[in-house]
Amino acid sequence: MKIRIVLFLSCFFLTAASYAGDIPLYSLIQCVETRLNSYTDYDTFSVSVASVTRQMNSQWVSTEEYYIEKKMTVHAEDEEEEIIKAVKKKKGEETDITGQVKEEQKKAKEKAEKKNKKKEENKSQDEDEENGKFSLDLKDILPFGNDKKDLFEFFALKDTMISERSACGIGVKVKEISDQRYKGNYYFDKETYDLLFVDVTPSKNPKFVKEFNIKMWFDLLDNQYLIMTRDSMRILAGFLIKKIRMEINETYSNYHIVPNISVSR
Repeated sequence: MKIRIVLFLSCFFLTAASYAGDIPLYSLIQCVETRLNSYTDYDTFSVSVASVTRQMNSQWVSTEEYYIEKKMTVHAEDEEEEIIKAVKKKKGEETDITGQVKEEQKKAKEKAEKKNKKKEENKSQDEDEENGKFSLDLKDILPFGNDKKDLFEFFALKDTMISERSACGIGVKVKEISDQRYKGNYYFDKETYDLLFVDVTPSKNPKFVKEFNIKMWFDLLDNQYLIMTRDSMRILAGFLIKKIRMEINETYSNYHIVPNISVSR
């Protein structure tokens, strides 16, 4: 605990000093890591999600659009989605596809449950299937921490405005490319070092993925929980002559967080 207090005080004085000039990159990374470690952990929460998925042509012009409202409930590794509304837009016409999406969701859930039951039966096959897939968990996207920093190169970015807040940025390159490691830009509140925005791509694209980019915006809830307020993904995937181009934009609201019973640091 004493170490954390000292680090917070160091960051406070560095913030005050930054008005006269930018703080050193090493010190900025240290302050960012301290702030990231200070957030209250939570495994159980619910959130309302508004999702817009656009199928794109070769010029990245939308040909079909799907709007979905849903409520997502998460408990540790378990995730449930309740579809509230689903609409398909094509050539100026709107079609209610709520029932269809609910049925597809039900089938996908049943398929996933069957797959999970087979995991223990053939672990090596499961590992092969997982190879080439990349994680979208924030803990895997963030390159900070003593167990990760040696895998990356860091450089300072120009200050900018993110969500009407003055932000400082850290750019990240990967020393040894992998579909499990991301490269890109990370922005933080210049005064509090709260995470505001992430713009990253895998340093190596997984199989059949030609292009993947994800942007995430963050805010602080109740001055203790880091939450994602929206994200945006751009995907180009394909095999031989078949190509899939897609953009997905999601907005998150009405968070209800259940605190963990015990939090250890």
